[in-house]
Amino acid sequence: MPNAAKRLYVPEFAHVARTLLIELREAHRRLTAELASMDRITARNAADLTSCTTARWQLSQAVLQRRLIAARICDYFIHRLDAGRRDQLKQLMVADRARCGKARRIWAVGPPPT
Repeated sequence: MPNAAKRLYVPEFAHVARTLLIELREAHRRLTAELASMDRITARNAADLTSCTTARWQLSQAVLQRRLIAARICDYFIHRLDAGRRDQLKQLMVADRARCGKARRIWAVGPPPT
């Protein structure tokens, strides 16, 4: 059994931060995959309505997952920051909420118009 005195102490916040960042990376991977899937489905000349609906649902779930993890990250760090950084983070959170309502991509079924 290793000597406890020789163990490296890693603060709790390092473990939490690492876990949150791993979750965020996975959420981004899923989001990228769902965007690619939606692009493939809508690029077909005759896209199936059910496939398109399912892909949009999966895409919306991926976006939601990313936003929830990002909110957890902000909630975790906001109380650990000095006043200036806390204000910057709050501004970023407000901007993200505003952008969420405006950023919409419209997929049309079939090839793009020429």
